[in-house]
Amino acid sequence: MAAPRALPFIRPSPKIEGSAARGGSLILVEPLVTVDHTILQDFSRALTLEWLETDGLGGYASSSVLGINTRRYHGLLVAAAKPPVDRILLLAKIEETVTFGTSPFLLSANCYPDTVHPHGHRHLELFRLDPWPIFTYRLGEAVMDKHCFMVHGEPTTVVAYHLREAREPADVHLRFMVGFRGHHDLTREDATRAAMMRREDGLTVLESPVGMPSLFLAHTGERVDVSDFWYHQLTYPREEERGLANEEDLYSPLAFVGRMEPGSWLTVVASAQPPGAVEREALMDAERERRSKLVRPAVSRPCEILSHAASRFIVQRGPEGASVIAGYPWFTDWGRDAMISIPGLTLATGQYPLARSILETYAGPLADGLLPNYFPDDGTSPSYDSVDAALWHIVAAHHYIEATGDEAFLKDRLGEACRTILSAYEAGTPSAIRMDADGLLSAGEPGSHLTWIDGKVDGVVITPRHGKPVEVNALWYNALRIGADFAQRLGWAREAKQWAALADRVQGRFDETFWYEEGGYCYDLVRGEERDASLRPYQVFALSLPYPLLDEPRRVSVLAVVTAHLLTPMGLRTLSPFDPSYRGRHGKTPWEQDAAYHQGTVWAYLMGPYIDAYLAVHGDGPNSRAHARRLLAPLLDHLDEACVGSVSEFFDGDPPHAPQGCIAQAWSLAELLRVLTRLEG
Repeated sequence: MAAPRALPFIRPSPKIEGSAARGGSLILVEPLVTVDHTILQDFSRALTLEWLETDGLGGYASSSVLGINTRRYHGLLVAAAKPPVDRILLLAKIEETVTFGTSPFLLSANCYPDTVHPHGHRHLELFRLDPWPIFTYRLGEAVMDKHCFMVHGEPTTVVAYHLREAREPADVHLRFMVGFRGHHDLTREDATRAAMMRREDGLTVLESPVGMPSLFLAHTGERVDVSDFWYHQLTYPREEERGLANEEDLYSPLAFVGRMEPGSWLTVVASAQPPGAVEREALMDAERERRSKLVRPAVSRPCEILSHAASRFIVQRGPEGASVIAGYPWFTDWGRDAMISIPGLTLATGQYPLARSILETYAGPLADGLLPNYFPDDGTSPSYDSVDAALWHIVAAHHYIEATGDEAFLKDRLGEACRTILSAYEAGTPSAIRMDADGLLSAGEPGSHLTWIDGKVDGVVITPRHGKPVEVNALWYNALRIGADFAQRLGWAREAKQWAALADRVQGRFDETFWYEEGGYCYDLVRGEERDASLRPYQVFALSLPYPLLDEPRRVSVLAVVTAHLLTPMGLRTLSPFDPSYRGRHGKTPWEQDAAYHQGTVWAYLMGPYIDAYLAVHGDGPNSRAHARRLLAPLLDHLDEACVGSVSEFFDGDPPHAPQGCIAQAWSLAELLRVLTRLEG
């Protein structure tokens, strides 16, 4: 493995001179992430770099570091109409023109078919997360900063312009491009979609013509320009790469106009609800204060960056409590992802009340012992098509109790949830999840997709895994051991004895059922007399979970085989590259992409259990930890690409392992933060 390059985000940040920076405009000595002028002027490279802000309700703001929207999902305000789902793009972007005397500077840039216009990105000198996105523009002899952040707990985005250096005042013209569409959709010019505008208590309110939330706009400018028109054929390069429609028209109903003196600020607040007073300084101070509490004292710089990013995935699911958005921009909250992410997103950062709230959110709607797999984006009832989500809940509960010693919560909630799950799995569920006579867990029927890798395209299951998947039975064994421990603590003598005995039985059957002697690793799936010897990474959970399986020689062998065939700098491949079904690239059409999803794609989150397995096999000493840190270095480098400061969903199986999928994935980041915290502990 090549030596890791120096991490750009730990370079000393450029010294920023200029007029006062008090009251919210204070620039941190060292921004979380810095993208300098050299990178910004490399258009092709900079266009691949994105940023993300979230509001804690499921809404978000996102774009490229150049300010060019490259996805249909990009926008300054995407609000959750039914938090944390049903997300609506309200404000797509702001077209800014800053004029000194008779010299206008256009800060904006858009992609159109075969061209980019205007060329505001050429004025961009610096982008940084400090702790939110800040764009620095050099406009002749003047310097202007643009801050963009969301207010936590509100569907609100603040865009604040600071004329940091100038010899004369500037006239500023801010034109708004609105969407009023679902964030998965695209729009075309249609007179019936023109928003109705009204003035209300100093606000400009745009009412959706199609029954979506209204957009409330407030600003510290001087007047409103009510001329309106459409922007046609805006194109989104990332959508084209995904093989999807990539053009739309956006409506612009108005512009705000103001004048800025040197050193002054002009602030815009966009919200899906009536915002309070436009108090930029107070809003900035409150957000900086909140974000400063997300990081434990004396952590490393990478842990600080990851801790800030971790908070973006935690959302409030109505009165139920906290939940976890699986990935931005298009996923909602998923049970499996939430449970796997709890140790990294909350326990590693000391956010114990959030961990408790997430566990409670998902324990509440248990049905037939199953945990909600995901909550649909339209706000309808959750789906329960997962065999492992409930087992991951028990594992997450174990980590929570180990970290907090919260015996009261174990007694009041977690113990009963564990009993419900284990009892249902032992007796059998309506989803064909059942314990077989050998004590191992079987799940699903032909055509079903109950495990994480049961991808389905046009009704065809690409990787059918009904039967006995290896990771499900590793989880089943761990759930039984954890359940026995919980029962012992709670004084449930009968359950403690029953689950411990069943765990012993599973342990004895696991080796003889799943061990593939010829290959020196575990079968991925057992179905009757069938044995699937596809070399996949899910067997690492038999080594990495709190209660490992297999004897020591077999653990060593599994780790060696997985290392030789599946380990990459960005995580573990989902299939050996020597397998005829292996796909090394994500593909250019939706069908190709879905078909490759678990047939060679590299998943970053699997680096977490791999390192746990490595330390379990080789010991948790200084040399092993040093090796593990070297393994993490490429993923830390990744914080400077794709969605800066975060971790992508997955990567191509073949070098150079290009990032793919969601720009920010909860369990990818959570597992990186968890193991990094472990190594630094």
